[in-house]
Amino acid sequence: PMTPGFQKGRPSVLPTPGRASFSGADGPDLLACGRKVDKVQIAYATRAKKVDVRKLKAQMWRDVEASPESDFAAVVNRVGAQQRQSDVTMPFYFICLLHLCNEKTLALNADGLKNFAVSTEG
Repeated sequence: PMTPGFQKGRPSVLPTPGRASFSGADGPDLLACGRKVDKVQIAYATRAKKVDVRKLKAQMWRDVEASPESDFAAVVNRVGAQQRQSDVTMPFYFICLLHLCNEKTLALNADGLKNFAVSTEG
């Protein structure tokens, strides 16, 4: 006699919504999934950007040193006006600033979700 709950050495689990049933002879009997998420098209860069990050960090550090109490948008505008590299994007500025914060102990203070203050008193 077989032990209740087992079928040929395999557990027989009653199907529960959202779970698999292991009672099938060919393997798990999976339940049909509910709604599917629509595919979202994301525009992303098709070629790699070449940016001299060391040079960008040096330019940003000089700007932050020149004006110790500034905000991110102002730093980007001032450095961007002097920028000769064409592939520099906003994420590059942000990443470089985060690196500078870590290396030079800068302080970032948010005044909302749109901008934040950058200061050398960290």
